[in-house]
Amino acid sequence: MNAYHSIQTSGITWPAAARQTSRRAPQEGPRRFHPRPSGLLEEHEKQGGGSVPRESVLDVVRKHYLLPADDSVLSYLTHYPSTLQVLAEAAPRLKQYFGGAAIFRLKAPVDEAGIRTLYVVVVWPDEIGAVRRALDKFDDEWWLIHSRQTAEYVVFTYELV
Repeated sequence: MNAYHSIQTSGITWPAAARQTSRRAPQEGPRRFHPRPSGLLEEHEKQGGGSVPRESVLDVVRKHYLLPADDSVLSYLTHYPSTLQVLAEAAPRLKQYFGGAAIFRLKAPVDEAGIRTLYVVVVWPDEIGAVRRALDKFDDEWWLIHSRQTAEYVVFTYELV
């Protein structure tokens, strides 16, 4: 005789706000953020530049980030164009927190559930404590404020080399 149900749960229902985090390790499941207008394109339009073609924002992203040889990241950015704006705005901030010599790599793997997540990876040649402090500062002072500009899965993380 079975003394328990075949399906068990903890009985805890977490509020949506408690589930959102700014930084996750690549093995954790992705989280969704709600969109909010981006300042980059709005500022350009206020200055009389009209609407910015998506390709020019993609050029900014290509200038600051290393993209893989395959089309995984470009495919991701094509499907989720709001992410382009976030990446363009994040580039100078990343350089501010991690230094001008830091390398930022983009990757967009598909997990076991078939969900594609965009990872912004800081390639870090120094000690782990320094990169963690820089990432925490970036999260607290910039990413938490701007994370809602895209409704897609975007993770800022690091890789030690």
